[in-house]
Amino acid sequence: MSTNEYKFEITEEKNNTRLDSALAVLIPEISRTRIKNIINEGFVKINKIQITQPSIKIRSSDIVEVSIPEPKEVNISAKDIKLDIRYEDDDLLIVNKSPEMVVTEKPLEIYFFTVSKEIAILFSFISLSTTDPNIISYYL
Repeated sequence: MSTNEYKFEITEEKNNTRLDSALAVLIPEISRTRIKNIINEGFVKINKIQITQPSIKIRSSDIVEVSIPEPKEVNISAKDIKLDIRYEDDDLLIVNKSPEMVVTEKPLEIYFFTVSKEIAILFSFISLSTTDPNIISYYL
C-alpha cells in the first residue's frame, strides 16, 4: 500500500462516530475539510462499498479504506495591477484602494487579495473607528 492509501479497522472506541470525524483523528496530517472533500469525491470505502457522505456513522469492526488523491495543480495567473501606494516602510503599507479591487469584509477587518507580478499579497486593514483621517489604528 502506498503512502497515499490507508486502511483501518474501526474499534469499539470509534463505534457510532461520524466518518469524517473518525478519519480526522486517524489521519491527523490531513485537515477535516480535506477529508470531507475526499469522501465527497468517492475516495473512501467502508467494507468495500464506496461512500460519499461524510456524516455517515461507522461501526466497530468496519474496514475503512481511504485513497488520498494527488493534489490538483492550481494555476494562478498574475494581473498587472497598478497600486496607488500612499506610504510604505518595513512594517506597513498603505494603499488607496480603487473601486474595482475585490474586498472581503469580516467584523472590524477588511482583507483584499491581489496577485501582481506573480506574488500573492494579502493586505489586512483594520476598519477605522473614527472619521478623523489623521487617526489610524493598526493591529498586527
